[in-house]
Amino acid sequence: MNSRSVSWPAWRAAISAGLIGLAVFSGHGCANQARERVLPLLTTEHTPASEPVAPGELWRQAQAYAETHPGSEIFVGSGGSMLPLYQDRTVLIVRAMKLDQLKRGMTVVYIGDSGRLVAHTLLQESPRGWTAMGVGNRAPDRTPVRYRNYIGTVIKAFRPDAGWAAPVVILPVDPRGGIAAAN
Repeated sequence: MNSRSVSWPAWRAAISAGLIGLAVFSGHGCANQARERVLPLLTTEHTPASEPVAPGELWRQAQAYAETHPGSEIFVGSGGSMLPLYQDRTVLIVRAMKLDQLKRGMTVVYIGDSGRLVAHTLLQESPRGWTAMGVGNRAPDRTPVRYRNYIGTVIKAFRPDAGWAAPVVILPVDPRGGIAAAN
């Protein structure tokens, strides 16, 4: 296993909590500076679309997929910075790869400037590292993605299916109020 200069307990704690801050960018940055940069259009061509799954099956399907893909980890996204690609509570399967294998349009998980995990899409590579950006954000992230803060790349995603409904159980109502005892 490669050693990293990242504080392992800090990001492992976030992983064990199962939450990623998808929306950590607060609107400060390059677009508002006097000297603007011209950035390429954001693409998600190398990012898997999320598959709809019944809410009760999300974690089970993610675990089954991760078991067949060694080295992958499961994360649950939170926030709206990746809308419309990934909604809140999308389950992401992430696997680390060599940085020279990363491509524009891949979505990666990395440690952002506030120390929180971020899942955003790669926009462009530079000598400082990769610039990433949330699909729903107006400006790129301030923190470049580099070896020391890179966690992995999204290889599969599952979202709660909005069209799924829990089975309805109809119980008889007692005329005096409340639910009658079922036979």
